[in-house]
Amino acid sequence: MGRTKHDWPKICNSFVTSDRTWTLEELAANHAVSISTLRKRAAKEDWTGQRNKYRTDLERKRREKTIRERSQQLSNIDKHNIDLVEALLREQMLYLAEPKKLENEVTPPKPPKPKLKPYEITYFVQNAAVIQDICEKYRGDIFAAISILSDRGILTDSQCHQIAQVLGESEENASEAIAKILRGQGD
Repeated sequence: MGRTKHDWPKICNSFVTSDRTWTLEELAANHAVSISTLRKRAAKEDWTGQRNKYRTDLERKRREKTIRERSQQLSNIDKHNIDLVEALLREQMLYLAEPKKLENEVTPPKPPKPKLKPYEITYFVQNAAVIQDICEKYRGDIFAAISILSDRGILTDSQCHQIAQVLGESEENASEAIAKILRGQGD
C-alpha cells in the first residue's frame, strides 16, 4: 500500500494560524490523516508551541497598533490644546501691547490704551493661571480645557461651540482661527 502524500505545511498552518482552535482530532478528520500520524508530526514540530507564539505575537502587534493609534489621538488633542493656549496668549498680548505707529499710515492711529486697572491685571493673572492649568493638568483633554475656560468666564458658550467646530475640522492653522473667534470674528 503506497503512502498518501499530505500537505503538512497547510495542515500545520491550519493548526497554528487559524482563528478557530482546532483539535488534532478535528484536523485529522478534516485532512484525512490518521490521528496517530498527526500527533507524532505535531509533537515533532511543536505545533502547540508555534500556535502559542503566533497568538502571542498577534496580540502584541494588536496592542502596539492600539498604542500607536491612541498616541496619535492624544498627540492631536495636545496639539489642539496648544493651539487654544497660543490663541489665548496671543489675544492677551494684543490687549496689552501698545498700537504700532506706521510712517505712511492711511487710517488715523488708534489712541493708546489707558493704563490697566487693578481688576484688569487680576483678570490677566487669573487667565495666565488657567492657561498654565490647561498646559499641565488637561493635557490630552481639549474638551475639559474648553470647559474650564467656559466655567471661568473666559469663553462664552458661542465661542466654545465655534472652537470645538474648528478643532473638529482639524484646521491646519487652528490657533489663528481660534484667535479670530476670541476677537469676535468667528463664524
